[in-house]
Amino acid sequence: LYFVCMWICIVVASFPWDFGAYQQQALLLSHQLAKQHDIQWMSFANTKPMREEIYSSAQEMYSQVPTIKQPIQTYPHLTFVGLNTTSSIPISRLNMLSKKYNTDAYIFIGDVVKVIRDENMRIPSIIWFPHHFQTLTPREEFTLGAFGGIASLSPSSTSMIKKYLNPVQHIPHIVTVDTTPEKKFQTWTVLMQGGNYDTQDRKGWNIGLQAFKKFNRKYPNTHLYLHAINSKEITESGRSIKAPFNYEQTGIPLKKLLQMYNITQYTLDEKIHGVRKKDKLKKQAQVCLHPSRVEGFGMVVLECQMLGTPVITTNFTAMADFTQYGIATSYEQLEFFYGQGFVATPSVNAIAKALEDIYLNNIQFEHFDPQPFSAEVVSKQILHFLLITHDNVHIHNVWTTMNTKMEMPDIIHSFDANVIVVIIGNQNPFDANGFIKNIPMFVRTHHFHDTPKQKQLSIYSLQAQNIHIITKL
Repeated sequence: LYFVCMWICIVVASFPWDFGAYQQQALLLSHQLAKQHDIQWMSFANTKPMREEIYSSAQEMYSQVPTIKQPIQTYPHLTFVGLNTTSSIPISRLNMLSKKYNTDAYIFIGDVVKVIRDENMRIPSIIWFPHHFQTLTPREEFTLGAFGGIASLSPSSTSMIKKYLNPVQHIPHIVTVDTTPEKKFQTWTVLMQGGNYDTQDRKGWNIGLQAFKKFNRKYPNTHLYLHAINSKEITESGRSIKAPFNYEQTGIPLKKLLQMYNITQYTLDEKIHGVRKKDKLKKQAQVCLHPSRVEGFGMVVLECQMLGTPVITTNFTAMADFTQYGIATSYEQLEFFYGQGFVATPSVNAIAKALEDIYLNNIQFEHFDPQPFSAEVVSKQILHFLLITHDNVHIHNVWTTMNTKMEMPDIIHSFDANVIVVIIGNQNPFDANGFIKNIPMFVRTHHFHDTPKQKQLSIYSLQAQNIHIITKL
């Protein structure tokens, strides 16, 4: 099977020339897979709906999406699949497009926030899934079940997901770095690097500032370099136009916090840099500080270790899995985050102590092996996993509907038994194009304005083992 040429469609948010870890992974994977297979690229987070057709180049898309940022390079190994949606992506539409364009397999990269399981995948498919919590939500469990297999980014997430679903295999992201030698900063420098767009501060910027202040007070000849990409930079990165003057940035106010903590020995860099400059900062720093509350993978953490710079992380989820050349610090407590699951509260004292230990050279680090993260190794794992899930395709429809506010613990585990859940209500959730409007839904394939007739239910019962009727929306 390895030598059979397939049409493989990689589904990911946005395009390969935009800012984002998932776009980067999709591009790296596409280069490897294109050595044996024909590769399509489908973006599901476009600024405008696109005509559903095959585009041989990015230039063909400019006329209908004029705000798209034009790439500085070409991608001759890719064709692009237009998707007529900017919000949600029903699996039925993916199935329709796969039939229309003779797609042999799907590789979906990202979480399942925008995925609507109104059917199961009808062709071999896997999802390269970044999970941030210690449990799956009912929605995640239900939606992930539509795929033939789940490629999980970290060992801890893999073990957790196996409690809910199978097949699951741990396959990390590809990590590539620029290994050109660089001299260290003359002043002993702590680098914090990442995106500053989360108002809940998942990356732990505030905790990092407090820990550096405590450390800097004891060792004043030290410096903090904040490469914190702001939300405005990220927003503009995929567009050919500037953000409006009144654009309100998200994230936390780092300038204000630096003043409030009276931290004076710092550099604040909020721009997006290319790989060479980004990696140069990691090589120049004496330590990379990444005190996140939770990480699904932690690309910066892996890149720093691969470049020989020790890291300080939080001993939680993927960070605990992947911190080898560095220190995974203890945390204070758990928090319930975004209504989805627990995250850790990093310890200011533990981080400051870790900074001191590395500063005084008191720590012997483990050897970091970069081989498992190479493009060749990872792409072979992805392709093999895709092929062994070939027979795990459920061709039946999933005739199911569920509102996000409803609690259905008794039937959530019976979805794979092909259950019909009929919700009777007076509000039509569809727009003119057949897409779900502003009602937060898990899945919606049938809507009734009146009580279904017995004849209707008997017809539907031919396609399911059970019928659950809920009389109120």
